[in-house]
Amino acid sequence: MKLGERLKSLRKSAGLTLAQLKDATGLSVSYLSDLERGRTNPSVKTLNKLASIYKISVSSLTEGVEGYGVNNDEELIPESLLALKDDTDIGKHITDEDLYSLNRISLRGKQPQTALEWKEIYLYLKRMLPGDE
Repeated sequence: MKLGERLKSLRKSAGLTLAQLKDATGLSVSYLSDLERGRTNPSVKTLNKLASIYKISVSSLTEGVEGYGVNNDEELIPESLLALKDDTDIGKHITDEDLYSLNRISLRGKQPQTALEWKEIYLYLKRMLPGDE
């Protein structure tokens, strides 16, 4: 499957028109249409935006799409998760490995959407699964 086909399928499954997706993402209808038709490629920021709208991870969004493979070195991390690095309480303790591990967490195909949700999960796991520090 091509990325454009996947994006169109996700939009249709979500019951959204291009105009509604434009309102949700701030991206133009023509750009979104070009993405779905394979006329242009999205940036990492756009992939993150779209994944967030569909409440899935970027790796789920690109799963099975030709030319999109995600590994630990290239893994796309949601902005809400990256915000943990700036958190005054835990930012200095959280590692890239922690971020990659957290990014794989989902329940019923959905991931946390806010930095606070990610922080609560991180702190809970840290309490339940203490490691060396």
